[in-house]
Amino acid sequence: MIQSVTWARLSLVCIALTLVGAYWLGTPMPDRATPSIASRIPSVSTQLVVTGNHQGSLQLYGQINALETVDLVAAVPGVIQPTRVQFQSGIPFKKGDILIAIDNREQRYQLNAATSAFMTRIIQLIAELDIDYPDQAPPWRQFLSQIQLDQPLPELPNSDTRIHYRLAALGILSDYYAIQKQAVVLEKYTVMAPFDGAVKTSAVRPNTYVSPGQPLGTIMDLSQLQVHSAVRVEQAQFLDTQRQVQVQATALGQTWVGTLNAINANIDPTTQSVPITVTLPPKTNARDGTHVAMTTTTQPIPNVMRIDQNLLINNTTVYGVDANTLVAYPVTVVLRETDTLLVRGLPNNGVLLSQPVPGAYAGMPVQTTP
Repeated sequence: MIQSVTWARLSLVCIALTLVGAYWLGTPMPDRATPSIASRIPSVSTQLVVTGNHQGSLQLYGQINALETVDLVAAVPGVIQPTRVQFQSGIPFKKGDILIAIDNREQRYQLNAATSAFMTRIIQLIAELDIDYPDQAPPWRQFLSQIQLDQPLPELPNSDTRIHYRLAALGILSDYYAIQKQAVVLEKYTVMAPFDGAVKTSAVRPNTYVSPGQPLGTIMDLSQLQVHSAVRVEQAQFLDTQRQVQVQATALGQTWVGTLNAINANIDPTTQSVPITVTLPPKTNARDGTHVAMTTTTQPIPNVMRIDQNLLINNTTVYGVDANTLVAYPVTVVLRETDTLLVRGLPNNGVLLSQPVPGAYAGMPVQTTP
């Protein structure tokens, strides 16, 4: 009895499912919209081709360097003496400051001894002149009175031929110029700053011995700074010297207006670029070695149009629109800027894409946006 009831219930469920399925199968599905051909044609934005004279904008990078650096080399031997200006990297100095002092006592004593012996010869000469040429003695007495130890010798008095020969015979002329030579050597024991600047590198310390030819260090003139950079070969032809350059040092938070001072006539064989030099204005509060970004403009370039660099295909082609169809225009890139290009070869009053189209090809149907 129970089994019969179960089969009856299952039969009712199957009948109900069959009726529901029949209902759904019989209900018509809503029609899907069939896309039109026009809706599959991409819409593109365009711009009118207008060529003319345009100044290019160049973004350059470089490093600030001192215009003048001097490598110091020991000319005489001796022990380095302490000075008021510490000869260490980064230490500033003023023109005339003593940078390097080498112990010169031995050379100075030799010079003083030679000067003293020379004075003795002059005294002997004056005694002879008082007898032979009394009128020639006074200038030599004045010359003798001007001679001082540790001081350069004064100029020799003007003498006639007779006195000149006697000076040569007595060895006074040879002694005079030998002392002058020793005085020049004595000056080499002291290195004085030729300009206001700073020590770039130092290779010696006080109380150390140096030999002739030994490097002492490098100094730099901070009153004149420059930036070395490079441009592409095609960019260099549109630049000229004395052009203003905006120089920005992000690390220092400063900006200056420099001058394009030199464009190298040669091409760097490694980078195939043209080196250039930009000078900064005097008394610039900058530091040697600072990296900077620079911006400058070129000479006006005729018959070109500025376009977005993303529009260029294979470096030779851009797409335009003619009769709602993409056409390929061959172009020549005259100048590459940071994000844009100056190109030549576009038809005047033609229609050019203003934004790239994915999957674009010549002959592709398009519709322009109003």
